[in-house]
Amino acid sequence: MIHTGDITHLALPRQFDDAAKAIGRAGLDVHYAPGEHDILDAATANAYTERFGKGARDGAYYSFDHSGVHFISPQHVVD
Repeated sequence: MIHTGDITHLALPRQFDDAAKAIGRAGLDVHYAPGEHDILDAATANAYTERFGKGARDGAYYSFDHSGVHFISPQHVVD
């Protein structure tokens, strides 16, 4: 499954945790891309990355291969 962002609305750690539990019940291999509601500042970027950004290269992008296709997703940009 590819989750294309907006895992939360307010980027609260408990919302990330609740979403991870709900999505995990699907029992699928899941790849995440953040939405504009997932990363609001450095603190929410860290909360998102801890839960959904594992494997991100230099904290900037995440990539994986599936069935001969290479997927690339930016992980976050915080000013």
